[in-house]
Amino acid sequence: MVTIDAFAFPVDSTNADQAGEWDGPDGEYWATYHQEYERLLGVFDSTLVVAADVRSADRCLDIGCGTGATSRALAGRAVEGSVLGLDLSGQMLAIARDTAERAGVHNVEFVQGDAQVYPFEPASYDVAVSRHGLHVLR
Repeated sequence: MVTIDAFAFPVDSTNADQAGEWDGPDGEYWATYHQEYERLLGVFDSTLVVAADVRSADRCLDIGCGTGATSRALAGRAVEGSVLGLDLSGQMLAIARDTAERAGVHNVEFVQGDAQVYPFEPASYDVAVSRHGLHVLR
């Protein structure tokens, strides 16, 4: 596994094109239309959180969190726990942070990174979900 130094965060070489798009034009497009996408895809959040059996003290990981709707839904269930939203797109993460702050959601953190090479601590999450992020894996 080789990481690419062209990004501000470690990226696996197999994900370089995706990282460039999501932290570039694709991420900007989704950020611009994030309200429409959240309305369209939001129906999955409650189902996903229930299916993941998220509990009050869980430590949750949202892979490909985008603008953070699923992360906020997780945080609403893991009220004594925490949520890490991880995404390639800096533009979408800025919206996620702002929206969580305005909503008063304080048990969520948003980080830019590639899930394939992110330095996760072993056994650091009780729940891992991805509403929309895994479609880009090859």
